[in-house]
Amino acid sequence: MYQKLVELDKIRHKNFKFNPLHDLNFAKDVKSVPLAAREIPQIAEHFPVVFLGGENPAIITLLSLGDGNLGINKDGKWITPHVPSFLRRYPFSVAYPKGKPEKSILVIDEESKAFSKSKGKQLFKKDGENSELLKTAMEFVTNVENQTIIAKNIAKLMDESGILEDKEISVGEGDDKKILVNGFKVVNKEKLNALGDDVLAEWTKKGFMSLIDAHLDSLKNINTLFNIVHERQS
Repeated sequence: MYQKLVELDKIRHKNFKFNPLHDLNFAKDVKSVPLAAREIPQIAEHFPVVFLGGENPAIITLLSLGDGNLGINKDGKWITPHVPSFLRRYPFSVAYPKGKPEKSILVIDEESKAFSKSKGKQLFKKDGENSELLKTAMEFVTNVENQTIIAKNIAKLMDESGILEDKEISVGEGDDKKILVNGFKVVNKEKLNALGDDVLAEWTKKGFMSLIDAHLDSLKNINTLFNIVHERQS
């Protein structure tokens, strides 16, 4: 999705202007996106919400069965009311300098069609200060990043608790089996129920149980993905 991420610099980008993109075709090949914690219930209504474990834990939504982003229609528009914040923050993002994981910097996709030197709103004022547009963008990106970190920490907790199990999406059986999506995890209900009452009480207090419920309920939307494929093929 991002073609050339570079740190935003008031000298290098002093003449950069911003034009909002009118479609999401920049993400047409994106197969999944990380979620911000607060948007999980909204996304879960329409798409599968699952976990990643290991060294890079995350809560993500699956958007593909192997070929193309099913959340984007032929006109480049999102098919449900809530567009994932990961896509809405484009062409801005956050990066962390090597060796300084506690310090974040704002980066942009220099190759994005949203940027121009001839038309649009300036990123920087003539005196080099951030424009109001850039201030708003930075605030939004920062909020999204903070919420995404919260989701990552929840995913890490779930993974370390031992309640997650590997899952895949496939069609066919035996020699005819074809794996469409793998590498993600879902909550095992039996392992969840086996946790101590004190843990479950604490998770309920923190809102984790409602998140888990949204996740488990969202798995029915795997069929939604198949239905979208079928509709578009026919």
